[in-house]
Amino acid sequence: MLRLTIELLPDGDESKAKVIASGTVEPIGAGTGSKAHVTGNYRYKLKNKRKIWKEGRLMGFPRKGHGVWALLYSILWLELDNKSGIKK
Repeated sequence: MLRLTIELLPDGDESKAKVIASGTVEPIGAGTGSKAHVTGNYRYKLKNKRKIWKEGRLMGFPRKGHGVWALLYSILWLELDNKSGIKK
């Protein structure tokens, strides 16, 4: 499971850091494909402070050759700019 935390640092001061958003991304099952699990399915929950902003599932993410940033981008794209017909 991935835990996401976004902090605001007023004037770059770490001592004044405030969590303004958080979330989790967790795998669903073992994925599909060869032993390396070529694709993966994920459940995610994204929050603004304590309130759920978006939640859902990302199915068939191509794990091989893609890292955590590509996974997060895919989730945000799915929620914010889905124009290609990808299904949740």
